[in-house]
Amino acid sequence: TDLGDGADDTRHDLAARQQRSRDRLLAAVPSSGADTAALFDHPLLGLDVAGQRVHLEPDLVAARLAGRWHVVEIKSFPVIDGQADPAKVAAAAIQSAVYVLALRDLLTAAGHDPGLVGTDVVLVCPRDFGNQPVASLVDVRKQLLVLRRQLDRMARIDTLLAGVPEDFTADPQADPATLTAGLTTVDARYAPDCLATCELAYFCRHETRGQTGALGRPVREALGGVATAAEALALAAGERTPEPEQAEAAALLRAAARLRADALSGHPG
Repeated sequence: TDLGDGADDTRHDLAARQQRSRDRLLAAVPSSGADTAALFDHPLLGLDVAGQRVHLEPDLVAARLAGRWHVVEIKSFPVIDGQADPAKVAAAAIQSAVYVLALRDLLTAAGHDPGLVGTDVVLVCPRDFGNQPVASLVDVRKQLLVLRRQLDRMARIDTLLAGVPEDFTADPQADPATLTAGLTTVDARYAPDCLATCELAYFCRHETRGQTGALGRPVREALGGVATAAEALALAAGERTPEPEQAEAAALLRAAARLRADALSGHPG
């Protein structure tokens, strides 16, 4: 079933496509225990992100395949001798986890078991240097946990805008002093990846000096709730009592501190 057939990008059509996708997908949930299979091409799903409803379009959803639903993601990067680029596979896993979460939310809202959506997504890529496809199962349970934690911590757009001064401007034609003063009123969210994609990367990197988030996404995810490097060092040394939301990160930091001390002493524990 092609749920994107004849679609355009108008707001009205997006709403109609999302409703059509919802109706068709929910109709594929069997009331009996029968194992029926159906493929839905380009369904339009929705997900709440920071108080806003966003539209998502997975490549394919295989409904009720061997008793579970599976998100299918089709990529152009090759699998050569059974191996694919780890960074590209990781990115595809994160993208697919978003679709899994949106599909689970759809079933939950309709009163169905979200566990019907499998955490093993089907990744389809070209085999070697030809056009023959090869499919692999990718477990996205870890990505789902991280995604839920990130969504829970994201501030709403209206909350962020409430803290922005009325005279704020990001107009590059504005006076440099005015522009710089305006940008400093907004908290910077820098990561090393920004250097390749954003012209404000160096500006934000300067503002976030000493913050754990500036060390990259893996550090930000591992040290959730620990905002600064000074705070991380104090927790690692046991000089500070962690807040409840910092307990997991504090245990990780203390373990790292012990490993570092053992390595420097020459007596690994």
